[in-house]
Amino acid sequence: MLGLSLYALAADPPPFHPVSIPHSGLVDGSSSTALISALASSGVVAIKGIPGYAALRSDILAATPACAATPAAAAHTFPDGTTRRTLATHSLPGAGGVQPLASAEGECAAFERAAAPFRALVAAATNLFAERLSSSLRARAPLLVAEDGTEFNSLHDVSTAGEHLEHFHAYTRATPSSHGPASPPTIDLHTDQGIFIAFTPALMVSATGEPDAAADAGRFEVGLADGSRAEAHFDPDSLVFLLGDGIHQEAVIPASLSENRKTFGTLRAIM
Repeated sequence: MLGLSLYALAADPPPFHPVSIPHSGLVDGSSSTALISALASSGVVAIKGIPGYAALRSDILAATPACAATPAAAAHTFPDGTTRRTLATHSLPGAGGVQPLASAEGECAAFERAAAPFRALVAAATNLFAERLSSSLRARAPLLVAEDGTEFNSLHDVSTAGEHLEHFHAYTRATPSSHGPASPPTIDLHTDQGIFIAFTPALMVSATGEPDAAADAGRFEVGLADGSRAEAHFDPDSLVFLLGDGIHQEAVIPASLSENRKTFGTLRAIM
């Protein structure tokens, strides 16, 4: 699955509903102010209404566990007994393009069929997000100079020219999850590296490969600018963007965005 879940504290954290921006507002630029405001206050924003996204999300998340159970995936078991299996790939700028993810045979055939259009759609939405974010920020020129002397004058230029890492995660645990106050996090609060990440909210899939949208896929917590934690609630059919540590390492953003981002993190844990 892409995007993850849960955590438990001695007392349940308050709910956090991130700002949702319509995809159409990114396309025509009418939501640019709301985008920057949301990122400045929490570092997270959800994009809703991406044409074709809901169906592709369901297809890829349902197909991930079977492929992730093959040697094509890298497995890691956390101290709490949760096992994460990851199908990892990347996309290169220019002619390099989208790199293959897994064998298109056997258990991975359905995954590969679903992955291609999903990756293309997310890439297009990510490019649009980066363009709107870049146009709303004041960047010095050049913003970044590569080792070979190539200059990049905007955040969008950096995003377009950079390598994009793409991970599909499937999480399993042998014993049922508990949401009690003694439940430890699988992955504790942390800030991701890079400029930003995009993910789709998790989906519970049965052992037989059937998606269950009504089943509890866990909790996802965020650390807010005031130091508090909150349980994030996402529209399952949204594409969520989180600012990464790299966003405030360059002098390209309003002070409010940088200062808030220093204390903003993402918590992803499966209970």
